[in-house]
Amino acid sequence: MRSLTRSMRLAPSRRRRDEAPRRERRGFSIIEAIVAVMLLSFGVLALASSAAMTIREMRASSQRVSDAALAATSFERLRSFEKCGVITTKAASISGMTATTVAIPGAPRIINLRYVLPVQAGVRKTSQEYRSSVPCVL
Repeated sequence: MRSLTRSMRLAPSRRRRDEAPRRERRGFSIIEAIVAVMLLSFGVLALASSAAMTIREMRASSQRVSDAALAATSFERLRSFEKCGVITTKAASISGMTATTVAIPGAPRIINLRYVLPVQAGVRKTSQEYRSSVPCVL
């Protein structure tokens, strides 16, 4: 009798072991793997695009800084002269620089300086304008 009950106890457990692996499958389906690879590739492409844009903007800002330094140096060089005629002559010799004299009665003469530098922003070409005023004597 003991042997009969022992075999009855084993039979149901064997059945459960056979059914269990179907429900507990592990791993990913091919569709899940494809979707994961596509999402990863979109993320990598977005990072590459933003890196390229960042590099382009850094180059443009570096160009703007050097242009501003050039304009400031030119303005300071012109401020070192005191006579209006010398300032306008020197300003005319600098490419892109224009000088306009402003005369107000009872006040010292002022020369308005305008320095226009060409800037290439990607494919299109634009210009950056810098302005300053210099007091002068006749």
